Amino acid sequence: MFPAVLVLMMCVLGWFSKVDCDTKTRLFKSYCSYFYCCELWDLSDVSLQSLCMSWRLALRRIWKLPYNCHKSILHLLSGGLPLMDILCKRFYNFIHTCVNSVNGLVKYVARQGVLLSGMKSCIRRNVQFLSERYQVCIPDMLMHNLAESNFTRICQTC
Repeated sequence: MFPAVLVLMMCVLGWFSKVDCDTKTRLFKSYCSYFYCCELWDLSDVSLQSLCMSWRLALRRIWKLPYNCHKSILHLLSGGLPLMDILCKRFYNFIHTCVNSVNGLVKYVARQGVLLSGMKSCIRRNVQFLSERYQVCIPDMLMHNLAESNFTRICQTC
């Protein structure tokens, strides 16, 4: 699903092999984190887990860490969130904006997708995924701002 991104990750590691780890991490994130339309990806898709594993592998190579280094250390070294949490946060911001939009049509379609369409809707599946991952009930997640709800754990989860 993401072969171009994986190739780019490996190319960036090769292009900047002589640069220190901090700079290489910033370059890696700049070149390889342009996930356009990721707000519409199915967050429970297996291929997305494969992308996250490749992302962690690239971070291990940047920091010259052994393969068995625990994944929770990687985002601390890189100074950011794990890739899955970045994608979840981007989806949350997107759906929260849509559900609370001033445009009536956008608001209606987003609420239909989340509340009434069941698991047929990718949006509904993603909201359910976030609800289970961060232990937040769906109405609270949709009605409150990220800073106001328990969903702030999205920034603290490994």
